[in-house]
Amino acid sequence: MAPMGHADPHGYYRVIGVAPHASRAAVIKLYRRRLRELDAGRGPGGTQIRAAVDEAFRVLSNPVSRALYDTEDLTRAAPGAPQRDAPVACGRCRKVSAQPRYVIFHQAIGRLTHVMHDRVQGIYCPRCARDVGLGCSLMTWFVGWWGLPNGPVAAVRAIWRNMRGGEMPPRANARLLAHQARAFADSGRPALARALAARAVELDRDGADTPALRQLADAGEGPPPVLHDPWRSLRLAAPLHLMPGVAAVAFVLVVGPFSLGGGKAPAPGTTAGGTHVERPAGAGVLAPGHVQAGGIVLHAGPGPDFPAVGKAPRLEGAVVVGPAKNGWLPIRLGGLMGFVPAAEMEAAEGAGALETWCLEHRGERPENGAVIQRTGGGHHALSAGNGLPGDAFLKLRDAAGTTVAAIYLRAGERARVTDLPPGPFTAMYATGGDWSGACQTFVTDLKVYSLAGGIETRPGDEGPEDEFDPVLTLAGEMGGDRPADPARFAED
Repeated sequence: MAPMGHADPHGYYRVIGVAPHASRAAVIKLYRRRLRELDAGRGPGGTQIRAAVDEAFRVLSNPVSRALYDTEDLTRAAPGAPQRDAPVACGRCRKVSAQPRYVIFHQAIGRLTHVMHDRVQGIYCPRCARDVGLGCSLMTWFVGWWGLPNGPVAAVRAIWRNMRGGEMPPRANARLLAHQARAFADSGRPALARALAARAVELDRDGADTPALRQLADAGEGPPPVLHDPWRSLRLAAPLHLMPGVAAVAFVLVVGPFSLGGGKAPAPGTTAGGTHVERPAGAGVLAPGHVQAGGIVLHAGPGPDFPAVGKAPRLEGAVVVGPAKNGWLPIRLGGLMGFVPAAEMEAAEGAGALETWCLEHRGERPENGAVIQRTGGGHHALSAGNGLPGDAFLKLRDAAGTTVAAIYLRAGERARVTDLPPGPFTAMYATGGDWSGACQTFVTDLKVYSLAGGIETRPGDEGPEDEFDPVLTLAGEMGGDRPADPARFAED
């Protein structure tokens, strides 16, 4: 039997015009190009074609739904039916492996004002998966740090995921191993088929063909054999993902002392504002950490009787610059240096802790048109529409830069916002995944845009909203909106 190639069950790759092995960034790029082509040629059937393109993008832009789509053709309509299956080959080297896996690798691509979280995924043998994972980490080392302000955090997160072997969606891999089990059973290799069937059942105990797989795994004397794990090579290769960073640090340590010069840093023991801070003797290696609670006061010395030098926001990342003294730790927090109670510090980077806290306190998804924040009022109104594939968080700001209203807009929906002061306003909005009500932001895949042009509200009692309301539409880069700084968006 010849090995199976990659299938496109519903033509999603074909309708967008992208190869099955393409990265997520390529899918997004060609999807946008396809929309521009449709907008330019609006012929018969254009509405149906656009709906098909949007549906294909919805499936292929999400890594889990794409994994299920890529393995959809591997399921058998009638479990146990008499049909012969060819084994699945690696999508990269085209060789048949007894234990392939569907793997998702990550890479961060910096765009100066934001970071694009790209993914490379497919069916791989262990050797190709190792090489693809290392390639994604290498790409992240080169281009992942440059997106501000969260480029370094996104780069570290992507490299860490690749070091652990990437992500292997359980249901997609259960389908893959079940198919391999049937293929090897058909080719007269029952011991291998039993082992693969048992592993497929472990990954998805509620699958449609689980009973047939259990029967295959139990067909023989004794328990199913345990296979050697060839994927151990990915874990053994984990240190290789760090080599570019180690080389960069070594270069800085060797070359840095001979090349640095010029500007003066603040004198040790002072803050950016010049307040003297007692610096304990014997300060050792700098260590990252974060403040657990919000509103913790930094003091100039190790105790509450010393002058206050500032406050630390909740889960703000900080650097511990010396050992504890009288139960207080010296930290550097942005441009400030001061002491906080040691009990209020956690020895982990603040960005990861903040993301975890935001996810744990995200709450329910807001209703469309929900006003999350309001600092001004009046008798004006406007209509806002979200033309993006994901939810959005819109902020209207007056000429002084004050946010007068912040509105949540669900994907593809429109809302009327009332009780606004008279304009004009500028508009910024954010999109992404995993909305957190506690943090009022999207925790994953955050992208921020500035609306092209301003918006002027009108009195809200002049007549039907469709006739009188100014209409504001969120369309991302395809609509001419400009990428913006997430830190500027977070300001209020």
